[in-house]
Amino acid sequence: MLSSIKKTSILNLLQYVAPEKLELIKEIKNIAIVRSRLALERDNKIQIEELNEFKDIVDLKHDKMISNITKIKINDELCIVSSCHNDPKIRIWSLLTNQIKFVLEDHIEAITCLTTFDFEDKPVIVSGSSDKSLKLWDAESGKLQTTYSGHDDVVKCCFHFFSNFDGHLLISGSADFSIKIWRVKDGFLQATLKEHKYSVTCLTKLNWDDGSSVFASGSADFTIKTWDICEGKMIKSLNGHNDYINNLLFKKLDNEYLLISCSSDFTIKIWNSKTGINIFTLKGHSRSINNIIYLQPEEDKHLLASSSLDGFIKIWNLKTGKFLHNLTGHKETINSIIETNLKGYKSVIASAGSDKSVRLWDVLQGEEIKSFVKHTRSVNNLVNLTVNKKMPVFVSSSLDKSIKLWR
Repeated sequence: MLSSIKKTSILNLLQYVAPEKLELIKEIKNIAIVRSRLALERDNKIQIEELNEFKDIVDLKHDKMISNITKIKINDELCIVSSCHNDPKIRIWSLLTNQIKFVLEDHIEAITCLTTFDFEDKPVIVSGSSDKSLKLWDAESGKLQTTYSGHDDVVKCCFHFFSNFDGHLLISGSADFSIKIWRVKDGFLQATLKEHKYSVTCLTKLNWDDGSSVFASGSADFTIKTWDICEGKMIKSLNGHNDYINNLLFKKLDNEYLLISCSSDFTIKIWNSKTGINIFTLKGHSRSINNIIYLQPEEDKHLLASSSLDGFIKIWNLKTGKFLHNLTGHKETINSIIETNLKGYKSVIASAGSDKSVRLWDVLQGEEIKSFVKHTRSVNNLVNLTVNKKMPVFVSSSLDKSIKLWR
């Protein structure tokens, strides 16, 4: 009877349903998802069950505290990539089996950053480490492909950059004050950029729509610098913050190429990334700001969300720099925020805090939708897996050594 419905693994779908709703599991002939409901074929009849809302349906246990998580798709199978504090290993987890597919071992010190992308039609993982190196891994086989060596201190951040002129590049920032540009295919060091005076803390691509290959870096020297990859030179230095730069975000808005920075000086600055002019400085947080995300709930609404160690998420009008409202509920520091989707709401944020909770927020109304306290220690990271606007799916990682998948 369910032949016209795409079938899905019974074992996977049973995770979404409360046990009391499946009284006679052995009698279920077929099972499928139909518009966020579960369709069960039993005794030639189809029974429809609502899926449980916001349940932690997967729990991936680690033996150490988790430091980094990201996602990757391997042969149409969605997987989580994780690393732990003071641990040189990287784990790839299958969300189909909830088991480890591969453990990647070659670093000799802790993993500090992870990024994933497709290279030559295959998914790859790049890891940066306290051992001063970066490594490229084939995600399908778990095998090491390339090692990028040359930094003189901890690799703090890295990202993938594709240029029509240079092809696939890897850009890394280090505690040795330098940025290095590597050719992905063979590990060739294309350039070393030395203008920062202290550790490089964050990197982001600048999409200038003019064919330029440009990016920005933030540093513990309180500055932001923009760079031309082809020339291997600094374009501008953006000065104005009074403490570490923690995160950078690029957004083109009304023909302006905005670069947004958040800092340990409690402020957010919005810059014209081409001219280097500081357009707005957003003040209101009382402790270090660690995350910023762009939101567009409606065509004419351009919002910015910021999270801080002060326990607040603040919503700002990106076009005017005006503060709109707080999202209040966390009892301790907020460690991560992501945008997600939920039926009935135009704009939703998920947040993770040191109070052990994960919370969902209605951005426009400034209200909490739902909170989950299933972790037993601080929740440090969130990754959005949502593929359906009606059904949010994301994962959280915690100092309790677990990763939980929520739906």
